[in-house]
Amino acid sequence: MKIIIRGDSGFAIERLMRWCDKNDVGYVFGLQHNNVLDKQIACEMTQAQIRHGLYGGTQSVFKWFRYRTQKSWDCSRWVVGKAEYSSQGTNPRFVVTNLPSEEGIVDPTYRRVTIDGKRVRQLQDAGTLCSVAINPEEFYRTRYCPRGEMENRIKETQLGLFADRTSCSRFVANQFRLMLSSFAYVLLDGVRRLGLSDTKAARLRVDTIRLRLLKIAARVRVTSRRVVFHMASHCPSEALYEHVMQRLCRSD
Repeated sequence: MKIIIRGDSGFAIERLMRWCDKNDVGYVFGLQHNNVLDKQIACEMTQAQIRHGLYGGTQSVFKWFRYRTQKSWDCSRWVVGKAEYSSQGTNPRFVVTNLPSEEGIVDPTYRRVTIDGKRVRQLQDAGTLCSVAINPEEFYRTRYCPRGEMENRIKETQLGLFADRTSCSRFVANQFRLMLSSFAYVLLDGVRRLGLSDTKAARLRVDTIRLRLLKIAARVRVTSRRVVFHMASHCPSEALYEHVMQRLCRSD
């Protein structure tokens, strides 16, 4: 299983990317735009602007290219450029990655076309440096955009499972508390995936799962052979609780 790190532009530093390259770890990082990067997608931005004038709405054109900073990077890297134009104007976005080196990368060639009286460049064909060509838009939307969903899971752990409680004076103690919150998330996410799938509660947050399925009043009776939980007869989550228990008992 290949480990892939997604992050915003704050992670796009040479030290981290070099470490990922050496340790066979994939990365997809946002990249702050500058004049050099903007020039790389100037033709694509013109094309997006023309499409906006013709069809309205937000129009985007994507492009692969190689990029290297003047001083901070040791080598050139693959970048996906997103030329977006809307009623608010231009919105260029860039993502740097090392994944295409193994999965195949588009080597773009262009032809000149006329759109609404203006000459612009348009992708003519897609040769590959490896075995499979990767569409830059597909790569951007499937490999980088899910970063927002990842941040939602971090927010769940912080707000619902107290991962932000790191007020101990020692680093190791704070690390242990964070590990406990992480373990709790793995358990509750397992309940969500295995016990709540295909139900109306399939998208419940972990704090809601904890409230409805764990924080339930019960009387515990321990005998020599078993532990018996006596639940309240009017528990509001009784049906959901029984459903989850049955699903978990049947799962491997």
